[in-house]
Amino acid sequence: MTLSLRDGFRLRGHDARLFSSTAKYGNQEPQADYTCYGTTRSLHTLNRIFNLSA
Repeated sequence: MTLSLRDGFRLRGHDARLFSSTAKYGNQEPQADYTCYGTTRSLHTLNRIFNLSA
């Protein structure tokens, strides 16, 4: 859905770009224009839920 929206905006002349994390949830290659660090490790997920320093 997001890729369809991005492409539709581009067809209408907008400078639409997709920003996503580098976390992979399958075997597909990322189709984002820009990426930032991301992970699917369970320890990192737990740290986001129970972040005692926050």
